[in-house]
Amino acid sequence: AEIDVAHSQGFAVDHQEHCVRSDAPPATVSYPLPPRLLTFKDAAGHVELRYRAATGGFFVVATTFDPGWRAAVDGAPRRVYPTAAGQLGVALPAGEHRLVLAYRERLLPLGAAISLAALLAVAGAALPPGRRAGTASRRIQRSCPCAFSSTPTRRCSD
Repeated sequence: AEIDVAHSQGFAVDHQEHCVRSDAPPATVSYPLPPRLLTFKDAAGHVELRYRAATGGFFVVATTFDPGWRAAVDGAPRRVYPTAAGQLGVALPAGEHRLVLAYRERLLPLGAAISLAALLAVAGAALPPGRRAGTASRRIQRSCPCAFSSTPTRRCSD
């Protein structure tokens, strides 16, 4: 199904080439020599590798493309492309480099703030009435019978 969608969007799918769509029309990229992988680390939302490439290359990660993915080669930002199969890819420069891919959900900070506010509201509502803010002044008013009196000259005594 994904291959059919890729074909319908103008990608030329071939087992030996990778297709990417950038701001220009879809293009086929191929490299005569594949990059040599030196190290590789894969954790949830984070991929890091070192490679050596004589002519550059194109790294494809077998995960679904999402705009939340960010790439950097030696600390410099790189563009992340959707591949023909809907995965993510990064064009690699020639030489020996370190590629880092990191995923960050853009709405995560907002969701965390909303969750924290809801938790604080529930915790505040769960406090006994004597512990809530503002109840101390109400207790003082209730202990003095003249606090609610409309007569200005009457005063409470201890």
